[in-house]
Amino acid sequence: MLAGCRSKAPVYYGDAEVIEIPENVTESIFDIADNYRYVPLNVDDNPAAALGTISKVRVFLDKIYVMDNITTHKLLIFDKDGTFVGRVGRQGRGPREYLYLTTFEIDKHREEILVKDNSSTKIMVFDLDGGYKRTFDSSVWVEGMAVMPSGNIAYGILGSTVSNPDIAPYKLVVCDSENNILEKHLDYDIQYPFTFSSLTFLNPGYDGSVTFAPQLMNEVFRVSDDGVEHIYTINFTDKLDRELPAEINSINDFHKSRFALKTIFTGNHADSEDHFCFSYEHNKRDHVGYYNKKTSLTTVSDDRLCAQGLTFDEEGNVWGTLSEARLFFYEPKCEKSAELRDELVAAIQKSGNPIVVTYTLK
Repeated sequence: MLAGCRSKAPVYYGDAEVIEIPENVTESIFDIADNYRYVPLNVDDNPAAALGTISKVRVFLDKIYVMDNITTHKLLIFDKDGTFVGRVGRQGRGPREYLYLTTFEIDKHREEILVKDNSSTKIMVFDLDGGYKRTFDSSVWVEGMAVMPSGNIAYGILGSTVSNPDIAPYKLVVCDSENNILEKHLDYDIQYPFTFSSLTFLNPGYDGSVTFAPQLMNEVFRVSDDGVEHIYTINFTDKLDRELPAEINSINDFHKSRFALKTIFTGNHADSEDHFCFSYEHNKRDHVGYYNKKTSLTTVSDDRLCAQGLTFDEEGNVWGTLSEARLFFYEPKCEKSAELRDELVAAIQKSGNPIVVTYTLK
């Protein structure tokens, strides 16, 4: 795994833009977006299409890829109308199966699906229709994964758990297509206090780049073959309480410190040519910020119809997921939102699956 590793210290270059969080939130999703549409992921009496929840969603070309690595341990493919297309791999101990569906990502350059299985220390590669192609070893324990334009793979390391002690302090590792380690970034033992946090959210950008945001740092970076670029600082101003314990010696200390904060930014974000979206929790209520790159203005909404796990397609449309549980506690802010909530709940109850929503930011 360490063959060809360059041990030079990481260099963070670039002047980060500051994203200022406004005090006021937008009343409704309809003040932010046009063309709001929901897509029921239809089961149609096919148990193979059933999901318990959606942990991750990606949209590429004409298909929606949804992962449930919590309940049903599936990676499924639907078309953009919600018709079930097929399944990517399956759980098991065979050479083409995964023990634990850790994460997945779309390699848009090779038009392939990469599926990471931490338990079997391997990555399986499939075509865009779910057909098996090959498997290669990956002893790096990860929680996030993204493919760079060069074909190199960026991994977000899972907490402080890694099978290779040489990379244990680092939270970002870049490997080539044969999984040789090329770069190691974010030494949490030296640079950052949150040793136990995970680098979960590595996302493909609109131009093929990879962006990531470490938990609780309020900073966003871009990784390329040139190194790591600091691109955004999210300024929560007086909304953020940075008072933390002097020492964080255990995972319990870490979680206590996390939930002591008034504002929690876990790193969940998405990037397009015109907008940068990010979700955070403030005073125990979910918020989504939409930063307009052309105007440098930010709009914030706590409307739950904005959905979770946001991502962009190649045309710049927002996609995310909604569950009945999330909508159950939602208090609509306008009559139109109330009607839509009732439609969404009915669609979820009919299909039995969470639903996918999409919209275009104004």
